[in-house]
Amino acid sequence: MITYDNSYPRDYGALYKLMADIGAVRLAQSVWLLTTAATAKAIRDAISATLQSDDRVAVVQLQSGGHWAARNVSFAAGDWLSGHISMAEAA
Repeated sequence: MITYDNSYPRDYGALYKLMADIGAVRLAQSVWLLTTAATAKAIRDAISATLQSDDRVAVVQLQSGGHWAARNVSFAAGDWLSGHISMAEAA
């Protein structure tokens, strides 16, 4: 899972291109999901190259067998979570 916080002036062009290029799926405004063999550090460094020096970014490995629950997320994000983590907990 990738999350970031851009400071002003915000420029998302390079970041959005990178996310598309690596096949990331958007979960929320600044949260993306990604299946990759790359390390969290490698992904963080690649994303950092598209951000300003005072922007924040975190990359967290989600593991199969975990639990998740969400509300009002895209079908693509829900499908990713179901396919890579586990089935969603009942509402």
